[in-house]
Amino acid sequence: MASIARAEPTVSSSALNRKSGYQSSSTGSPVSRRGAQVTISAEQSKPDSFGGMVFTTDAERWRGDVVRVSAVVDAKGDGARPWIWLRADGDTGKSLKFTTSAVRPLPADGRLKVDLRIPPDAARIAFGVAMRGQGKTLAQELRLEVSDYSLPGSEASAEQVYSEALRLVLDHAYRWGNLPSNLEQLKVDLSNQPGTGYQAEQPVRALLKLLDDSHSTFRSAEDAYLRSVSGGDAQTVSVRLVGGDIGYALMPGVGGSDRELGRKFAVEVDHKLMRVNVDARCGWIVDLRRNTGGNMWSMISALGMFFEDGAFGGFKSRDGSIDWWSLQGSAITPVAGTSRARDASVAVLLGPHTASAGEAVAVSFRGRENTMSFGAATRGLATANKRFQLPDGSAIFLTTAVDVDRSGKEMGGGIVPDVLLSADDVASSEIPEEALNWLHASCAHQ
Repeated sequence: MASIARAEPTVSSSALNRKSGYQSSSTGSPVSRRGAQVTISAEQSKPDSFGGMVFTTDAERWRGDVVRVSAVVDAKGDGARPWIWLRADGDTGKSLKFTTSAVRPLPADGRLKVDLRIPPDAARIAFGVAMRGQGKTLAQELRLEVSDYSLPGSEASAEQVYSEALRLVLDHAYRWGNLPSNLEQLKVDLSNQPGTGYQAEQPVRALLKLLDDSHSTFRSAEDAYLRSVSGGDAQTVSVRLVGGDIGYALMPGVGGSDRELGRKFAVEVDHKLMRVNVDARCGWIVDLRRNTGGNMWSMISALGMFFEDGAFGGFKSRDGSIDWWSLQGSAITPVAGTSRARDASVAVLLGPHTASAGEAVAVSFRGRENTMSFGAATRGLATANKRFQLPDGSAIFLTTAVDVDRSGKEMGGGIVPDVLLSADDVASSEIPEEALNWLHASCAHQ
């Protein structure tokens, strides 16, 4: 008997935000072998706006599957920031699940992919390519297909997911004392049907909010997986020589938790630092003003040449014990074996956008000899988040400890720099004169 070819699903498309200055078009089909091609451009755009192409199709043939949207993306122009996204909607049009590549920078090869497990009650699938800023984005080989990755926990119920989240919060949360004393108030009536785990997201988020630690967060199974296979991009770290005798390192936030990618990031950044360190006779500026967090271990490993042996910070848990950080710690990736700039003068730049893991890096420099910090108080998230997986593959990143400096002082609130600068100086991308003057003065006394 001859096989019967399965018809391609019908996919519709539309442009997004033309009124905001974006021109978008597409050719081909995202469910064909070659995929679709999308072009987005904007000569002018409104602040914080974005444009792109949206595709929609019926969810029937995809229900219960892990679906992938992928594309090869190229962006040109100042400030053009592209991403791809994927969403499952219910029969009323309400979003059931959503994932996006916007949480990480565009990789050097331009290849993006996102995965989403389509719920059994999904009615429509929406996906597409989007861009913020001005310039042009070309996305080729845009495809919607069944993923080659199987997310765990497809049979988990919402009741199982929430119950496990509650247990983890009670057992490990640093601010567990902020929860209602009557634990019956924390119980939620949720479905016990297989495949409904995603319905626990909002109740779990509400539970974490009760901790009032401003840091604990929920990640969907898709987002948690994406972060587990992501790592820092050394190209985002700017290292250069300033004035012929001072090294400058701009360390932004570093996402992802893949250990091998973290090691690669640390090694590549270390090579950048060492090339400049030869001429940085008057010390270094480490700029953390744009560091919104991520993976502290990748960042500290990359900056390892500035740290001495022994503890330079730690996590203090709710039982009072301290887990100290050092270059010999299991989470650190030493890139040179020994520090080579441990005696160098270092000016650390801080600001209100310095947060979470960025604050942990700032803590690592506190109490270091020949070190001075400049700027404004940090965000106030100097606490430790630990990842706990839930039955459906989602995860909670739970605040389990507070950062302490090398003297043991708790740093949970905003870190106040040694020298306060004006808001304009902190917001500027320019290097503050106060930091340069301090380094040159320190150099003159050597």
